[in-house]
Amino acid sequence: METLSLKVVGLSGSLNENSRTTIALQQCLSFIEASGHSTHLFDLKTKNIPFFSEANRQVSLTAQAMIDEIRTADALIIATPEYHGSYSGVLKNALDYLTKSEVETKAIGLIGVGAGQYGGYSAIDALANVMKTLHGIVLPLQVSLSNSHVVIQNNQVQCEKHSYRLKLLAEQVIHYSGKLRNRAA
Repeated sequence: METLSLKVVGLSGSLNENSRTTIALQQCLSFIEASGHSTHLFDLKTKNIPFFSEANRQVSLTAQAMIDEIRTADALIIATPEYHGSYSGVLKNALDYLTKSEVETKAIGLIGVGAGQYGGYSAIDALANVMKTLHGIVLPLQVSLSNSHVVIQNNQVQCEKHSYRLKLLAEQVIHYSGKLRNRAA
């Protein structure tokens, strides 16, 4: 049986220049591309999504582009910096545009990035709850990168352990999204 290429969307919730969050997400997406699947990075730093309202859902072309990308994807990987024990405000705003119809039964990978010793665990927990509410299938492996200012340098995750976990997440995204797509067929 021939395996069809999967489409995976990466959503980065950081507004920082040279964002360590985006670097980690790009590295994870590169593992997926190396396996022959397509990826699309939707970087909220480069988009101008207005504050969510029902009216803006109908008129914002940027928000509609994000919704369409996610709707047509087999899987979604969300990466966020951790701020005050949760995910970023810009990511919260973007996620408010989504409904169950875009997310349900999709494999959802989560990456949290923090400068402290605990990384992005709290942000990941909060995101997992949001994605479960939207009926997404949150994957068992979630990647928290701690001490990000040390671990991520020169536009790459330097720590072998963290890089390996990003590769494992990519493998889980491929595995589970392929199973979910085949089941829906």
